Amino acid sequence: MSRNPIVGQQEEIPSSTSTNSWSLSERSIMKIASVILHIQMELCSKTLADSLAERNKQTPGEYSLVKEDDSRKFMREILEGVKYIHSKNIIHRDLKPENIFLVAGEGGDLHVKIGDFGLSRMDTQNMSNTSRQGTATYGQG
Repeated sequence: MSRNPIVGQQEEIPSSTSTNSWSLSERSIMKIASVILHIQMELCSKTLADSLAERNKQTPGEYSLVKEDDSRKFMREILEGVKYIHSKNIIHRDLKPENIFLVAGEGGDLHVKIGDFGLSRMDTQNMSNTSRQGTATYGQG
């Protein structure tokens, strides 16, 4: 199996490791139900959505805005991240505050990290995908 990153694409498992080649039927042998690819990502303490909800709890009855400087920095970092994944022909397809994570850098400054690539796809047609994707209920209501 190649060591290329798998983001939203399926890759054939070599037949030597597929469940079919491991289909052993002997009453003293445990059956393999499935083979699962496990991806472990870095731990981030909170999402942008969590941070905004926290700010709103601190000032009940008012909509608490992010400071303009922080907002600019977060947007710049989000756009840099999207530009980077697009340069790798990856379409995220579910970008929302719940999938934007905040991490503390040196000196305690918060930085943005894009996560949850569960709906992402490799685009082999050069970003020509115009079909609608993402969280079905997001932005409604």
